[in-house]
Amino acid sequence: MIQAGLESVAQGYTGKHFESSLYEVNNNRAYQAAKEQFKRFYIDLRPEDYGIDCDAYLTEEDFLLKRNPIFKLELEIRTHFDREIEYNQFNFFGRKQKLLTQEVTPFWLVYNPECTDCLLVPFPTILRGRRVVERLNLNTESSQYDEIVKVPKIFGSIGTQNLDRAILEYFISVANPMYSAIFGADYEAFDINNLTNEDVRQLARIANAAYRNIFTIKDNSALD
Repeated sequence: MIQAGLESVAQGYTGKHFESSLYEVNNNRAYQAAKEQFKRFYIDLRPEDYGIDCDAYLTEEDFLLKRNPIFKLELEIRTHFDREIEYNQFNFFGRKQKLLTQEVTPFWLVYNPECTDCLLVPFPTILRGRRVVERLNLNTESSQYDEIVKVPKIFGSIGTQNLDRAILEYFISVANPMYSAIFGADYEAFDINNLTNEDVRQLARIANAAYRNIFTIKDNSALD
């Protein structure tokens, strides 16, 4: 089990020593990119506590009042982004699973170093990936291991031009089947090309309620 997936480690996809200063620089760079590239949503960088990175709001009023986030973002800049795209999958570190306990759906947004390309994946989809245990820091004598979730790139949306649509597509993928189950197989309540803000808010309510139910997160409960 320990040996599984070591090829990706050898290619440099995992296993850097954590540096807080570099983390802050990269996090801020990724945030500035996300803030500019999301056109429909307002992205807000949370105070650093090594938890989830960003809240996302539907309206400027919600953004200013810091109320009613409709999704969250975990940001990352990946040095080997292009090689991982070519390799067809990304490594999601098992330690990030602590970020599951959110009141709204979290998404993983991974950038290349220039923040000109990215992969956006909803956390529930990440968990469908193959799990392995890999050794980190192969150039050191210490034996450190981490659980890695292998996330195929087809699980997410690639490209900075698609960020808003990818969020909406995920929300619709959760909401429309629920309506179809009630009103019939051919019934679709939401058309992605004709969504008002109220439609998006309703989509978010449905998708986020489903998310909390799946992960047994109670409304208004204290979250880790």
